Amino acid sequence: MLMQPFARLPSVPKSSRELINIAIGRGRKIQIGFSEKTPIMVRIRKREALRIKTIGEYVRNRLREICFGYPRLDEIHPFLS
Repeated sequence: MLMQPFARLPSVPKSSRELINIAIGRGRKIQIGFSEKTPIMVRIRKREALRIKTIGEYVRNRLREICFGYPRLDEIHPFLS
């Protein structure tokens, strides 16, 4: 029996703004521990760099999941294409 290729499609955000808001929300949750002796500017710089990295990774992974979650055209039965 032929498996339905559209049965497990990934959910797609309604807009790019929604994707960015989710990514920023995840970035806000990032916490990093420092010693009391670490200068405040170093703490801020490292924390913000980690937030940006987290946001970028989330967006990249989410878009990759959406892109590769759809069946390729050569995998679809001619009746469905």
